[in-house]
Amino acid sequence: MGHAYGFQTKPAGDYLLSILKLEPLIAYSRFYDGTDETEQALIAGMACVDEPECPAVLMDLAIGLFTDMGIVTVSNLAEKLADGEQDYEIRLTDTGKQFISQGAEYTFPDLYL
Repeated sequence: MGHAYGFQTKPAGDYLLSILKLEPLIAYSRFYDGTDETEQALIAGMACVDEPECPAVLMDLAIGLFTDMGIVTVSNLAEKLADGEQDYEIRLTDTGKQFISQGAEYTFPDLYL
């Protein structure tokens, strides 16, 4: 079993919200397509001081937590990701729009996977 600490997941959440503020509908493949370039862009967007081991997994966890909070919804797309899993779209909800506009703060919990 693994774990992800909240302080590791929060940069992914911050980056996701910064994108959704401008583009309220995006595909997960924007963060993971199996290329080094996309991974490096994700790491840069997350503004990580130390390079995370699995940045796309941290983004996926942040998306899941925001889904649980009602900030985003996700739905499958027809396309597959580089690892064969289903790509999915991430849509900012009205609750999410309000969350962003109010500059609400959040704390991600430590997760045990």
